[in-house]
Amino acid sequence: MAGSVLEARREIDKIDARLSALLVERFEWSFALVEAKRRAGIAVYDPDREEIVLGRYEMGAPRQVALAILRVSKGEG
Repeated sequence: MAGSVLEARREIDKIDARLSALLVERFEWSFALVEAKRRAGIAVYDPDREEIVLGRYEMGAPRQVALAILRVSKGEG
């Protein structure tokens, strides 16, 4: 049992590291997009686009996770 617990923890740690790196990359691109939209005079918030993104996340993640990612991407928290 102990071996399987340690193995599971190691795998989760690897996944967390990859998730962290991907989220940082996503946030960097999101912040760049916000700046580009502001410079172009385009509305930053696009509810139609947000629903599309939420739909993609909800195929595998709880809605709360998707909403949290979008909030941070928009600089809201």
